[in-house]
Amino acid sequence: MKYKVRSWLLAVVVLSVSAVMPTHAAPSPERSLGISPLRNELTISPGTSFDGRLTLTNSGKSTLSVTMDAEVFSVTDEAYNYSFDPAGKGVDWVSFGDTSVTIDPGKSTTISYKVAVPIDSEPGGRYVSLFASSSPTTAASGVISINRVASLLYITVAGDVTRTGKVLTFNSPLLAFGNPTWTAALQNSGSTHFHSLYSVSVTSLFGGSALTSTQGDSLILPSSVRLLSQVIPYPQWLGIYRLDYTIGLGDVPAQQETKWILYLPPVQSLLILGILVGLFFLRPKQKKKSTPKHED
Repeated sequence: MKYKVRSWLLAVVVLSVSAVMPTHAAPSPERSLGISPLRNELTISPGTSFDGRLTLTNSGKSTLSVTMDAEVFSVTDEAYNYSFDPAGKGVDWVSFGDTSVTIDPGKSTTISYKVAVPIDSEPGGRYVSLFASSSPTTAASGVISINRVASLLYITVAGDVTRTGKVLTFNSPLLAFGNPTWTAALQNSGSTHFHSLYSVSVTSLFGGSALTSTQGDSLILPSSVRLLSQVIPYPQWLGIYRLDYTIGLGDVPAQQETKWILYLPPVQSLLILGILVGLFFLRPKQKKKSTPKHED
């Protein structure tokens, strides 16, 4: 059975049920179980295996009994919310040296695991989450909590794989008053994941070297569309600026975009408006010319 968990809960998933009906807000359950690394990217040839290790840490005050299991994960939307499937294809590739361990307070332990790729596996991406789950604990408030943490494996089965990115939509603001943001919907129609390296540099209207720039890195899974969003590094002064974008597309040449933006920082805009208003009211008044009188 599949279930969904938001992407910001991947590192620590805490499931809580109330054992009593408190008359006031119950405190949050203690998140004492940690795991590292949180992510690992592997390339494994069919018929071979990879041996890895995980470090589990108990930062709490009570002894934890922890069990290990694997689930396949995928993304459900452009925001990259994740779905996990304990019966997905690839779960049986994973085995653990120990499926259960006990960790004393303030201590860490190491868990070994193996990923064995069958000889007949097709080249491409496979995505497996290694979960560590603590036994239920009961807080003084009566809240029962289970700590569940995950280490994500991004596996590429070696062979003739493709990483084919495409920009479906791209939006860059023409006018900005505060912190402008650009967005792009990026599709990967290839057979495995890739890292999209993207950047934007800001140049003055008159050209020259970049005044400021920023860059980012997002992992794009196959058969998915991811929405990229990044704050444009705003310049120091009000004005018209050129924005030069570069968006990485895997095996496809990076897409280049050039846009223009009118940047109006609030304080400077109000100051200039005040000066213009002041000049309007302080301008010299023109004297009316008198019309000479004609005598009859």
